Amino acid sequence: MFEFSDHSELVAIIGDVLTDLDYLRTNTTLSPERKQDLDELRDRLDAAQLKLVRDDFEADTAAIQTATQEVKGANEKIRKTIERVDKFASNIETVAKIVSIVERLVGIADGF
Repeated sequence: MFEFSDHSELVAIIGDVLTDLDYLRTNTTLSPERKQDLDELRDRLDAAQLKLVRDDFEADTAAIQTATQEVKGANEKIRKTIERVDKFASNIETVAKIVSIVERLVGIADGF
């Protein structure tokens, strides 16, 4: 299992997801509705990342480690299909999953 010593690595992983979303938005042809969907999810993820940056929490708990693995796995799925516009719906679902996981992480971090 992936382990890290502090939450800065978790924040970096989320930053990788944000970068991939920016790439997806700017390097694919999307309808205005799809761009809006992607933008809304990206904004939620960005806000959650910022909250995690500001929170001080123990990154080595099982819940944090598991959620981080889920984010990494979902981001890998996006990376495999990022160039395929026909996979956009799948990518949106994956992004929504990542946002949900990270918002759950924020809830866990708020408990510390």
